[in-house]
Amino acid sequence: MSLVGLYLQSIPSDIAIVIGRCMYGWGLFQVAVKLEVSLFSISRKEDYAHHFSITNFFQNLGVLISSWCAGYIVSLISHQAVFLIAAGGIALTWLANKLTLNLDHIKTTGVPQGADTDRSSEIELESRRV
Repeated sequence: MSLVGLYLQSIPSDIAIVIGRCMYGWGLFQVAVKLEVSLFSISRKEDYAHHFSITNFFQNLGVLISSWCAGYIVSLISHQAVFLIAAGGIALTWLANKLTLNLDHIKTTGVPQGADTDRSSEIELESRRV
């Protein structure tokens, strides 16, 4: 969805840009949620904060670098090229995921039946350690 949204934003039409922006935003939201769910699925409870902070750092670093690259590409080529190159980057990222990590097939561990699902005391203890 993000790929199509980026492509639509490269079309010089107001309606295509608005639809593309909505599709891109929704797709990016889905990717961010999937990344966090996958991260928490493969991490141990003790490592959640550490792993999340590393992921968050690199997400923000990516935003800074991509903003700088977008400005550079616009100054060299055109604003439409930015969206096409970004779509290519998303396609390469998707391909790299499929060939290496394949995060789409990570199964979350369910809570066993009869387990105590009230974690309020556990959360309180964890918050005191911080």
